[in-house]
Amino acid sequence: MRIPILVSILPLLAAAADDDNTYKILHRVFGPGVPERPFSLRATLDPKSLQLTPASGYQDDLRQIYSDAREHTSALYQVAFHTPEPDLAGDRLSISSVKACHIPLATQDFFTLHLDSDAKPFHVDYYLAGVPSSGACPSRKQLRSVHHESFLHPSNTSIRVRHPTQPPLPELKVPPPLTPKGQPITPEPEKSFIQKYWIYLVVGLGAFLLVGPPPEEGQSGDDSNRR
Repeated sequence: MRIPILVSILPLLAAAADDDNTYKILHRVFGPGVPERPFSLRATLDPKSLQLTPASGYQDDLRQIYSDAREHTSALYQVAFHTPEPDLAGDRLSISSVKACHIPLATQDFFTLHLDSDAKPFHVDYYLAGVPSSGACPSRKQLRSVHHESFLHPSNTSIRVRHPTQPPLPELKVPPPLTPKGQPITPEPEKSFIQKYWIYLVVGLGAFLLVGPPPEEGQSGDDSNRR
């Protein structure tokens, strides 16, 4: 079983487990035309090792699931995470569903446990590998060709844990300066090139006028000949 999880979360998850130090994973098939059945135990989860132990009636449940999935393509396979609620009258079930018709052809499935700020699981997500992007159910011929003992083997189940994450903080801008009356101070418009450097231009122009233009080349030669 592949268990991608941070080791530091394991003690916190173990502290939040039931009194018998295990979590209960329940399942059933639910939908139109399917006889209504209560949730039955699929497996127990050891919070220390994140190992799933299949329930004693798991194989019998698979036979019933296979039969329901073949006969009722609109049915849902529901997985529930049993969460004890000592402050309430009853326990709470966190339910995740997939199409039951995909169960017979599934080769791998995934559980994702979501933890609250106290590191206690409060929700479960369930996924199947190999489901087509269209979500279309396999044909009845494909469903009949699969034996119930060949799918959803416990060793192909992976457990993931997700702890809460905080959204990114908004980027705050510095408020504009205000006048004593509370009005925003309008910034001065940016000066043009002439406004910024006019003093240098005036100094340069004055220096050019004082020095005067250089003598012309022909005029300089005539002066030499006269001498």
